[in-house]
This record gives sequence, C-alpha cells and structure tokens, in this order.
Amino acid sequence: MNVKCQTLSGERNYEKSDKKKHRTERFYGHFSRSFSLPDNVDEKSIKAEHKNGMLYLHLMKAPQEITKSVDINIS
Repeated sequence: MNVKCQTLSGERNYEKSDKKKHRTERFYGHFSRSFSLPDNVDEKSIKAEHKNGMLYLHLMKAPQEITKSVDINIS
C-alpha cells in the first residue's frame, strides 16, 4: 500500500470580546497539520467544510480498475 502525505494549513484570526460580565480570549495565528491518505483516495474530489468550529474533510475513493477475465479454449 502506497501512502500519500498531505498538509492542511490555515490561520486563526485574533478574537477578543470584553463585556461587563463575560470575557473571551481565543488562540490565534498560523497552524498546519500533516496526515497521510491511502492510495485509494481520489485527490481531485477532496472537499472541506467548516461548521460549528469543526473542519470536515470529505474523501472519496478513486474508481477501481475492473479486471476482466477471458476464457481461452485449448484444443
């Protein structure tokens, strides 16, 4: 099995809110994550979605080559 290494990178923006009763600080800056994909993933069909603070990656399998059997008559 051949494994392909992919890197995902991005940047978080600085977010700070300061109100009378509530204060929030969050991490910010550049980040990157590396992970491996198996051989059977179609790289052209990879899609990403960001929802409720989570990043979802949709990985589709590449179409497999269909092997064809042939009958051979021996005389």
